[in-house]
Amino acid sequence: MSDNISISEILKKIEQKLNAYGIEDAWLEASLLVESCSGFDRLEQLRRPQRQLTDQQITELQAAVRERCRHKPLAQILGEICFYGRPFYVNADVLTPRADTEILVEAVIQEVRERYTEAKAGIRVLDTCTGSGCIGLSIRLECGEEDFIRKLDLVDTSAAALEVARRNSERYALTGSHLSFYCCDLWPDADTLYDVITCNPPYISRRDMAGLMPEVACYEPQRALYGGEDGLDYYLRLAEEAADHLSSGGILAVEHAYDQREAIKKIFAASPLNLLREADDYGGNARVLIFEMTG
Repeated sequence: MSDNISISEILKKIEQKLNAYGIEDAWLEASLLVESCSGFDRLEQLRRPQRQLTDQQITELQAAVRERCRHKPLAQILGEICFYGRPFYVNADVLTPRADTEILVEAVIQEVRERYTEAKAGIRVLDTCTGSGCIGLSIRLECGEEDFIRKLDLVDTSAAALEVARRNSERYALTGSHLSFYCCDLWPDADTLYDVITCNPPYISRRDMAGLMPEVACYEPQRALYGGEDGLDYYLRLAEEAADHLSSGGILAVEHAYDQREAIKKIFAASPLNLLREADDYGGNARVLIFEMTG
């Protein structure tokens, strides 16, 4: 890529290079990289295709393209990704939020609105294995009134991941005593009962870990991916332990792999939690299960 060329020429060169390295949606990614390095959004790129970038912008863009050709995730290069209609900060310490995880957020919000609209005292929510915090924070943002969720706890075993979640909370001014961060294993407080628990746990099996795309295998945190030999380790724990942390009638919502639904339902069949709802992702694959605490 040489200096003193137009945006349209730059886009074409980047698209060709990304295609050569097997990057899907190369034109879109080229446009996003140009926007990130120059500040010219896609509309500006279309309106003024002959506009030229500065030498500094071109240098930054060249570095970003090299990173993408090494299959570094685009979100990590850009430093953020859109999730449930909002940008969230991401880096190599957290999984990049996927669109399919929005199904979990959507299903939980629907249940919360149906169950707790009249809960004058507010509800308590735990998002465990929180990573970037996108699930718990999106639920809090979508639920509107500040006092409706009177307690939101975000939990992860990684202190670095929690820093990303904290940064995302500050981005949306979600601070104060109602929001807490815990670096621990699943459960922050043995004495707290939650009305809603969400969890997108590590669920990749040993076999599937070997077949992950380079963007995931080489750049995303392995401990946030690997769920044991069959990918079900965390669901076994959730089935055994979640009841001790749920209020009566409370719900547990989990994301899972497309081929794990029946196995997880069998695991929970012996627990005090009853299956409440199933939800599929945008591709029609099994993706979310919601259980209800009985008694």
